[in-house]
Amino acid sequence: MDLFFDFLETPAVMIISTNLTISGMDETSFATDKSILENIIADITNSSASSVEATFIETLKGSNENRVLINVAVKPRDTLHGTYVILKMNTSISFREEINLGLQDQSIE
Repeated sequence: MDLFFDFLETPAVMIISTNLTISGMDETSFATDKSILENIIADITNSSASSVEATFIETLKGSNENRVLINVAVKPRDTLHGTYVILKMNTSISFREEINLGLQDQSIE
């Protein structure tokens, strides 16, 4: 997982983004589950749902299982929150595990 930092016109406003590969999903199921995924990431990063954007990039070929590559971007409230978001998203194993747990909880409900 690569973490990207995109600074907008105002240096105080930054967007923190990363690309994720999700197994067991295709473009249609991503579109269906997009808001659920954004809410899970908002919870993990202590952000508002409106400050999280998940974007479909492509379907990945080559395995028996459907996989998609997506980009997740979070717009922090301020510098302190930005530091928190970076720490949460930069710990890739923990971040993925928290997303997986959130998706599993949604499928149970």
